[in-house]
Amino acid sequence: MKRLAITSFSASMRSRAPMVMLFTILSLHILVACSAAEPTDHTIELTIIEGNLSGNSPITVKQRDSVHFHVTSDSNGVLHLHGYEMEISVNPNETTMFDLMAESTGRFKLTFHAEELEDDTHNHGHEELSAVMFIVLPR
Repeated sequence: MKRLAITSFSASMRSRAPMVMLFTILSLHILVACSAAEPTDHTIELTIIEGNLSGNSPITVKQRDSVHFHVTSDSNGVLHLHGYEMEISVNPNETTMFDLMAESTGRFKLTFHAEELEDDTHNHGHEELSAVMFIVLPR
């Protein structure tokens, strides 16, 4: 009787082996396809009105994506992407465009510093009026 149970179990496993192998192959294929996705391009529109930065927040992209920013403002100042240490000058009634490759992953604050609030050392000791979160997910 014990031998019959072992034989029955072994025959059952043999009949399931093709299904297990198919499931494993499909799972690996999906995993590789999702992780190997090509980087994409993103265009982000931001507006600064009376020192307040607005746009879709958070801005979420994946590592190695290209990000194209289009910024319009009604005042002079500096747009600062913390963590990437990018500072972009913006002028009133103009569209300022800049690009970046999203290499560093994490959460980064994108802030606007109005010109009249800046000091000569650019130490950011003032209160930032507004911020948009920029999130870069690992690919």
